Amino acid sequence: MWAAALGREADRRPAASLSTIMNIPIKGKKQTKSQRRAAKAQAAAVPAPRLIQWVEECLAENVWQLVFEYLDLASLLQARLVCSHFRTMGESPLLWMALHKREWQHALPWTYAQRSWRELRALGLARRALRVPVSTRAKTTLDDATHTLSLLNNSMLRNFDHGTVDSMRSRDPLPPCPLLPAAGATYFEVTTTSYVSVGMVALLDPRAYGFGSAAHVGWEPYSVGYHSHGPGLVYHDGRSPVEAPGAFAAWRDRRPAARDVVGCGYLPALASVFFTLNGALLGHAPAVLPADLQLAGAVSIHGLHDEVEINWGTRPFEFSVEAHVASLE
Repeated sequence: MWAAALGREADRRPAASLSTIMNIPIKGKKQTKSQRRAAKAQAAAVPAPRLIQWVEECLAENVWQLVFEYLDLASLLQARLVCSHFRTMGESPLLWMALHKREWQHALPWTYAQRSWRELRALGLARRALRVPVSTRAKTTLDDATHTLSLLNNSMLRNFDHGTVDSMRSRDPLPPCPLLPAAGATYFEVTTTSYVSVGMVALLDPRAYGFGSAAHVGWEPYSVGYHSHGPGLVYHDGRSPVEAPGAFAAWRDRRPAARDVVGCGYLPALASVFFTLNGALLGHAPAVLPADLQLAGAVSIHGLHDEVEINWGTRPFEFSVEAHVASLE
């Protein structure tokens, strides 16, 4: 019975074919050295599968540069701590120059690309930290957010026999603009809708400008000022005041706009004062203020109840000081 059953079961199994017999593994010949070298070279030519551990490995370098350009200051500093790759990218001078342009609205000269990221970061920190005490009898209002100063000519502490002019100057020498390299250049801008004079004055006589003074900039010794109405450029070389109405062709026969931004700067290396209007360079004054003088920024408001706004540099300038100073080097 069992034999018959086994016989029937064996009949049901397919007979082993010739191919099945041929597939039985048998020990082959040993490979030669040349064959082994060829096999090794063939295996090395096939790239090994890449194991991706971090997201940044999936993106190209230029993609990460674009991503980093949109980071603000706090995010950029934090990104540097993620990994060595992010640290290298986060310390690129070009990246910090782009960040500076977004915040201050002017591109830095290409010479700044030779500076370190720490130096470029310090430029913005120094501008935000600028504080300029002033001497004036006009009403002052300081904007807590931008630290710009508004002046209102409303003081009655004056003798109106000398008119309604009210003067303001920085109490101390005007601090230099944060530049690379530090050139000692100073600059500020005044937004006005009325008759004003803007410029630089020497701190030889503290009564010449500021509190108690009714003088326009340029009337007192060692001062240079541009008058938005009337004589144009006025400067005092220590002997007498000089009017130069044709000093800047851009202001010749020009009617003041409803709102003007007048800028004034001083370059110690050239002992020269320059002026700007609405972001454009007017030119350098034909007067020399010796570099050993301590100079203050000054503004005089002509009319009673007129108001101006002063930006010492804590807010973006209309004019690119960095580019102008770099062009003179």
